[in-house]
Amino acid sequence: MNIQISVLGPQDVSAAADLARIMIDAWRCGFRGILPDATIDKYTQFEPCANMFQQILRSGTGTMYLARLGDKASGLLYWFPEGDNARIEALLTIPEVWGQGVAAALMNQVLTDAGNFHTIAVWPFAENRRARRFYEKHGFSPSGRNHTGDAKEVEYLRTNATI
Repeated sequence: MNIQISVLGPQDVSAAADLARIMIDAWRCGFRGILPDATIDKYTQFEPCANMFQQILRSGTGTMYLARLGDKASGLLYWFPEGDNARIEALLTIPEVWGQGVAAALMNQVLTDAGNFHTIAVWPFAENRRARRFYEKHGFSPSGRNHTGDAKEVEYLRTNATI
């Protein structure tokens, strides 16, 4: 199947429902056993998720990608600049497309678009071994920094050698 990636902006607030469904499916399946069930339940309510994505899109802050596999909204990636660096805030795909290249296509897009930044950072949950392997496969390495919010997160960095 064909993976299509769109860059969303303020004119695309109607896509907030698709983004919310992606987040909800990804969190409910991918973070069980990593985050407490109460935390997952708190952050996977449709209306608050859709409202959050509407606000992100309206703000024009950062870059939001929406991936479609065939005609189905299947993944999202949200990133933004931080000075000379960039930060990936979210990379989520629906469980039905895991292993089908959607996350890799999103990652390749951000690596292309953020190529002028010195480093790209991402903070996966420490217990999310699947995500950590994915980032390592795409040239990210643990920085040694971590913090604890809802669960322990570890910073992964990718340094652009061309800079």
